Amino acid sequence: MLHRSALIAQGVHPRRLASDEFTAVLPGWHTPTAHPATLREICRVALAEQWPTAVISHDTAAILWGFPLPSRMRWRRGRQIHLRFVNGRRRRAAAHTVMHQGWSRGSVELEGLPVSHAFGTLWEIAPDLTDTEMLALLWRLEQEDVGPALQQMRPARWVSRDLRTLRLPPESRVRGLCETMHSMRFLHRQRGRYAGRDPLELLYGDVDLALSNPAAVGQAPEAAA
Repeated sequence: MLHRSALIAQGVHPRRLASDEFTAVLPGWHTPTAHPATLREICRVALAEQWPTAVISHDTAAILWGFPLPSRMRWRRGRQIHLRFVNGRRRRAAAHTVMHQGWSRGSVELEGLPVSHAFGTLWEIAPDLTDTEMLALLWRLEQEDVGPALQQMRPARWVSRDLRTLRLPPESRVRGLCETMHSMRFLHRQRGRYAGRDPLELLYGDVDLALSNPAAVGQAPEAAA
């Protein structure tokens, strides 16, 4: 992954940069299409070279955390990265990026990259998830070891309980879904006493929610798709 000027200095003709041989990933930055930069590499360059005060947020943060996400939200070449700015003037949108401004619950460092806290990321992506997808995601985070996100959310035992009680901007839908999770856990605990189906079977059916494997994100963009 190199800047346009560096590639031209190496003898790459501008027409080659405009061809399918290269893919633009940030304003002025290109990666070979056959051997594309990873999502983490793109984020590192974005912060180091262009927006040093930004924090990785929303879908991009969710992928780096390893959240199980619907296919439409998983990383693939050509997707935009999401950046959040807490202070200062409003940034204009740039190619290959989505700029967010304003409130934040805070950020943490994940493998050298500043990203939205795992709880904050859940709030950021909630509007893009259906109720069923959000419940399935919460269930996976509570019941299974799905990656580094749990290292930030635990030792708290229940993600939905702590998400509900955080001092975050009011979002009645998310709080309502967290209440539903409490009912799901009760059904899950009672499954051995009463005949019935697992609450997941009752809830999500064929919901498409696959793990965004952080290891795959570190290899190639398509690997996390």
